[in-house]
Amino acid sequence: MVLNLIGASAVCLMTACLHFYQLWCAIENITTIESWNKSRVEALIRKKKIVPIDFPYDLYTIKENLREIMGHHNPLLWLWPPSGATGTGHEFPVNEDADLSRTWPPKDPDAVMESQTSAAKIRPLLEGEVQPIVEAEIVDSWDEYAEAGLIAESDASEDDYANEEGEYLDSYGVDDEDETSALEELVGADLTLGQLLSKRRSIKIEAVAQKYADSRKTR
Repeated sequence: MVLNLIGASAVCLMTACLHFYQLWCAIENITTIESWNKSRVEALIRKKKIVPIDFPYDLYTIKENLREIMGHHNPLLWLWPPSGATGTGHEFPVNEDADLSRTWPPKDPDAVMESQTSAAKIRPLLEGEVQPIVEAEIVDSWDEYAEAGLIAESDASEDDYANEEGEYLDSYGVDDEDETSALEELVGADLTLGQLLSKRRSIKIEAVAQKYADSRKTR
């Protein structure tokens, strides 16, 4: 009995704390995540890292904030969900002191600089890793087509690719350097590693399919 009373009291206390916290958020017209962002922004302002900025969604009066949160001025309608709410759900009113030219929450300048520095350091590493992968995948793709009987397996890994009849690509006017130059352009492009690999595979599949189709037409 005593343990149940202690447990129930603890649950009631925590529930009451959560209730009053959410009531404060409603009065301030602020969500939990926005309250964390607001605290972070205030810390950045104290450290003089950013220009002071006000939270734009605090409408200054409890009545207006509660109306914005609950959707109606009439408290009786707060307990009646079918009554709906005012507004569009993706546009929210801001106070008269809000600076619409600035985004909320503002970014930490140190974090932005660190992110840009990290990206600058990683880019050369990615470019260095992509080229060997592209070259290896060229051989792998031709091995797959050799196993399917589309090209001669003995010639699949050679510089000059030939079909089962010993005919080379240049016999049909196919410029094998076009594909290589396209892959080289991808390596030099401003793309992530995943995007490079995806585009490289698309180019390789299209090139092999076109070469095979051209060879079939000439038979």
